[in-house]
Amino acid sequence: MKKIKLLILGLPLVSLLPLSAISSTTNLRDDPKPTDPKTQDPKSENSKPKGLSPEWGTFKKLFEDEWKIHGKTFLNEIKGRLNKLIEELKSDEKTPLEERLIATYYYRQVLSYFTENSTKILADPFANNFHLNFPRVYSDNKKYTYGKLTYNKKEYAGVIWGEKDPSDYKKAIGNDPKSFVKEKDEDNVLTYEEYKKVVTDYLQGLIKAWESIALNKEDLPNAKKGNKLNIKEIKVGNQTHSIIDVDLPKGFKSWSEYIASCVTTRVIEYDLEHNQKNNEQTPKTPPKPEQPPEIIPEDKPKDFDPSIENVAPLVPRIRTKYLTNPSRIVSGYTSNRSNEYFFFENPINIRFSYTVTSVSQNGNTLKYTVLIKDLVNPEKTRQYEVNEVNNYTLQQNQLDEIAVDAINKQIIKFYAALGVEKNLDYKLIGTSNTLRQALFDMVFVAISLYSNKDYKAIYRSMRSSYINYDLNTKINQEKFASATTEQYFNELRGTKTNDIYFWSHLAFSYEQVYSQLRNSLIENKKTINKIFNETFKAQNMDVSILDKGMRELERSIQLLVVQSKNFSGSANGSYETYVQQLKKVHKLLLSLAALNKKESELSTDTAKKTFQTNYQEITKVLQEQSQNQKTLIKISAAIFIALGLIMLIYGTTMLIKDRTKDKTKKINIALVVMGAIMTAIFTLILAITLGGII
Repeated sequence: MKKIKLLILGLPLVSLLPLSAISSTTNLRDDPKPTDPKTQDPKSENSKPKGLSPEWGTFKKLFEDEWKIHGKTFLNEIKGRLNKLIEELKSDEKTPLEERLIATYYYRQVLSYFTENSTKILADPFANNFHLNFPRVYSDNKKYTYGKLTYNKKEYAGVIWGEKDPSDYKKAIGNDPKSFVKEKDEDNVLTYEEYKKVVTDYLQGLIKAWESIALNKEDLPNAKKGNKLNIKEIKVGNQTHSIIDVDLPKGFKSWSEYIASCVTTRVIEYDLEHNQKNNEQTPKTPPKPEQPPEIIPEDKPKDFDPSIENVAPLVPRIRTKYLTNPSRIVSGYTSNRSNEYFFFENPINIRFSYTVTSVSQNGNTLKYTVLIKDLVNPEKTRQYEVNEVNNYTLQQNQLDEIAVDAINKQIIKFYAALGVEKNLDYKLIGTSNTLRQALFDMVFVAISLYSNKDYKAIYRSMRSSYINYDLNTKINQEKFASATTEQYFNELRGTKTNDIYFWSHLAFSYEQVYSQLRNSLIENKKTINKIFNETFKAQNMDVSILDKGMRELERSIQLLVVQSKNFSGSANGSYETYVQQLKKVHKLLLSLAALNKKESELSTDTAKKTFQTNYQEITKVLQEQSQNQKTLIKISAAIFIALGLIMLIYGTTMLIKDRTKDKTKKINIALVVMGAIMTAIFTLILAITLGGII
C-alpha cells in the first residue's frame, strides 16, 4: 500500500502528453521547482496571507465582456417591456384617459431615448452617464477605501471606492469632500472566481432592476406635478390630426435630457445600493467545514492529498462547434468562457479543474496559458503554458468530446457511491485509512490506464469505426458513448492494484473495515448497551439492531466481492450492478459506525437526533432485505407448488389411464406422492411467508 502511495505522489504524469506538446516555458505560479509533498509543511500554504490575485489584470476585461452580454440583455429588456406597456395601455379602460395619454406619451419618449442611445451605452457606458462603478473598484485598484458616501441627500455606509476614475465615484456623485468619509484602506484580495460572481450578480441585478431605473415612479410625469397634457389639432390637406404633447419638467430643454438625468440618477443609486449590500461587514459565523463520517475510532487520517505539481499539464481541446474558426475564440477571449470553448481529457481526476486563462494564435499554432486548481484546497494552483496545432477532424473531435463526457459521467457514479462525487475529497469517504488508500490507489490506476498509449491505440481503433456515423442524432451519440465506456471498463477490469484486480481492491478493503468495526463494537459493547438502555430508553430502540445490521453488512460485502470478481458479459451492466451494491455497502457501514458512540458524544440534541436517524436507516435496510427475502421465497414456493401440482395431476391421470402395468403404476404413484408432498410443503411455506398461519 505504502509503495503505491509514494509512487502516486512522486510521479509526474507528464506521460499524458508528447513532450513536444508542452511548452518549454511551463511556469508554476509559486515555485518553478516541484515540491516534495513529504517535506512540505501543510500549514505553511494555508497560513499564507491572501494577496492580489495573479489574474487581477484580467478583471477589467472580464467586466467589459460581461457588460456586452448582460448590457445588451438589459437594454433589450427595457425596450421590450416598454413596447408591451404601450400596447397594454391601449386596452386599459380602468385608468383615467388623461393618465393613460400622459403615460403613453412618456413611455414612447423613454423608448425613443433607449432606441437612440443603446449602441452608445453598450459601447461605453461610462461616457454615456451609465456609472457602473462598483465592479471597477476591484478591477482598477490593488487597494481601495472602505467608508461612507453621500449621494442625492442619502448616506451609503459600508461602501468601497478606488483612487482613479471611474472607481473613485467623483464623476458620479461629485467632488465634494463631505460626500466621502473614509474609515480604512483595504487590500484587494478577490480571486478571479469571486470577482466573476461579483460581476455576474451585479449585472443580473441590474437587469431585474430595469423598471426602477427606466420608469421610476418618482420620475413619471403627471398633471399634479405640473406636467399638463396638451392636445393640438393640425390640418394636413383635408385631414385633421390630433397631436398629444406633455409639458416638460422645469429646468429641462427636452425629454431626452430629462430621461438621461433620471436614468443616470437611478443607475448611481442602484450601484451604491449594490456596493453597500456586497460589502456589509456584519459579523458572520463561518460555516463549519464538512466533517467526514467516523468509521473507525482513533483511525488517524493519513495524508491522501495528491500534489498539484504532479498533475498532468493537459493540452486544451477546442469544442467541436468552434473548431473550424478558432480565431473566434482568440478575439475577445476571457477565462470565464473556458468551459464553453474548451474541454480537457480529464474525465477521472475531478479533484483538479483546468481553466484556459489566455489564448493567442500564431499561424496554425495556438498558445494557451492554463490554470490548474485543487478544488479541495482552492488556494493551491499551478499555471503552465502549452502550444497546440489542431490535427483533429471535426468527426474525430466530436467523438473525443463525447467519449470524455461519457467516461466522466460513469466515473462520477462510482464516486457518488462513496460520497466524494463533488471534488474527490478523500477525507469525505470517512475515517478509514483502509478505504481512503483503496480509493486513492484505484484513482491512480484509472488515470494511468486512460493515459496509457496502448489503451489510446485501442480507443482510436474503435473511434475509427464511428467516423462515418451521423453524430447529430442522439441515438448515435449514445451508441458511441456506450461503446466507449464498455471498452474502458473492459480494459479496467483486467488491471491490478497491488496484485489485486481493480474492482476487487475496494471490495476486499471493506472486508478489512468490517473486521475493524466489529472489533471496535465488541470493545465498546458495555457503553453501547448503556446508551440504548438509558439514553434512548423512551424511544424503545433495540440494541440487537447492531448484530442484525452487522450480519447484513457482512452479507452485502460478500455479495460485493462476488460481483467484483465476476465482471463478465456487458462491462457497463456489471459496472452499474457493482456501483449499486457499493452504494448500499458504504451507506450501511456509515450508519452502523454512527451507532458506535461514547456517552460524551451524545451530549447534544443534534447528536442524539443523528444517532436516531442512523438507527432508522439501519432498520429500513433490514426491512427492505426482509421483504426481498420474502419475495424470493414467494416466487420459489409458487414455482415448486406449480411443479408439485403438475406432478400430482400427471401422475393421477396416468394412474387412471394405465392401471395394468405394475412398473408404470409404481412410477405414477411415486409422482402423485412427490407432487402432493411438494405442493403441501411449499403451500405451507408460502402461507407462513404471507402471514396466514399463526
